Amino acid sequence: MNKVELFFEKVKTIGFWNRLFGWSEMRTLSYEAIEELIRMTKDLEELRSNVAKLEKSEAGMLEKISGLEENVSNAKLNDARRESEWNTDKESLARIQQDRATLTKKLAEFQALEEQKTKTYHKNVEKLNHAYDQLKTEKERLNDARVEEQRLELENMKTTWQQHEKDIEQEIKRLCAKHTITYLDSVPFRGKPDNPVEICEEVIVFDAKSPRGEELGNFPTYIKNQAEQASKYVKHKSVKKEIYLVIPSNTVRVIDKFHYQLGSYDVFVITKDALEPVLLSLKKIEEYEFADKLSPEDRSALCRIIGKFAHTTKRRVQIDQFMANHMLELLRLAESELPEEFVGLMKDFEKAEKLNPSTERRNKEIDISKLSDEHSKINAQAEIRELIVPKSLDDIE
Repeated sequence: MNKVELFFEKVKTIGFWNRLFGWSEMRTLSYEAIEELIRMTKDLEELRSNVAKLEKSEAGMLEKISGLEENVSNAKLNDARRESEWNTDKESLARIQQDRATLTKKLAEFQALEEQKTKTYHKNVEKLNHAYDQLKTEKERLNDARVEEQRLELENMKTTWQQHEKDIEQEIKRLCAKHTITYLDSVPFRGKPDNPVEICEEVIVFDAKSPRGEELGNFPTYIKNQAEQASKYVKHKSVKKEIYLVIPSNTVRVIDKFHYQLGSYDVFVITKDALEPVLLSLKKIEEYEFADKLSPEDRSALCRIIGKFAHTTKRRVQIDQFMANHMLELLRLAESELPEEFVGLMKDFEKAEKLNPSTERRNKEIDISKLSDEHSKINAQAEIRELIVPKSLDDIE
């Protein structure tokens, strides 16, 4: 027990006799306790100073530890980042190696394909050269065939022109028999015009004209000369002052003038298809007792109808001629441009097809009401398909 604790213990237990006879001991003990207390105080101060120093040192250590912990944390983060980057680089390297392997494989395939293409190219060049030789031979053959076809076409045209006068004569006789019109085998004046018919006590001449040679360029001049020479017929009183020159349908394309006004008479250039409407228009005059009693309105109406008949017939012939040439060209193009197997198959289908237009019979009138009904049905079908159909001839430009 130290002196301080002993002193306080003595103080708590001191009695009266001890105070009287043991006071010196108490005083000595107090001095010793005071000295020890002073030492303890100094020791305490030293301990406090040491504690302060230790606390200060601990604070520094704690600060250093915090800094070290932060450095460790940063080091861990850097390490994790480096590890992530390393993994990323590792994956990128793996992808690059995989891409390299793929590209190497594709390069090998491309080289093999390029070699194959080179071989195929050389083979195709050989085939192309062979095909070119065949095409050249075929072109020469087609040119020869076309020349032969043109020659045959020209011969057919010449044959048609040679038969033209007989065909027109037979057609006019047939139409006269059909519509009860008088066909004159002889005329009451000198000379014998082609195909004279009598309507309302007037002789109407339908003179058949066809080209004299192979060159159609001179045919319009020939027609003009024939129109001027027709004056030998109209000088007779019984001959109508309207002469009709009937030409082949396949020559219409070179004709630039279809009506000649030559002083005292007119000449009309028509085709075989126009014979019937012209004859019907002229026959309408017989409904009057005398032709010279026609009113100006009736004459104008009659001329207008004849003009429309003539124009419609000529336009129909021109359109048919154009469409025929166009269709023939399409057929030639199909046979020359399509592959041979297509042409063979096309001809097989062509042989299987059959078109049977309605047959015309003698003594059977073509009913205009039935034609109108059929025309209305066609117009209805055209409207359903949004096709534009002219309502009349005046609507056709």
